[in-house]
Amino acid sequence: MPDQAAQSPGESRSQAFVAVEGAVAEDIAGGPLMLGAYITIWVLLLAYVFRLARMSDHTQREIERLAKLLARNDSKSEQ
Repeated sequence: MPDQAAQSPGESRSQAFVAVEGAVAEDIAGGPLMLGAYITIWVLLLAYVFRLARMSDHTQREIERLAKLLARNDSKSEQ
């Protein structure tokens, strides 16, 4: 076996196995993270649906306005 003094620190570490005792504890529990993710997704989804509803209402009002404008122009052109 080679002399320990002749080995570099990296080589000596790579040849020695040291078992870890006990489980590694998590810093953050998974439950609150998952709950936070679900809440975030639901808030974003509801905001998106609300925005779509507002855009749809705006489009409907614009269509009604244009229909009235066309009807007014048609009545003027018939006279």
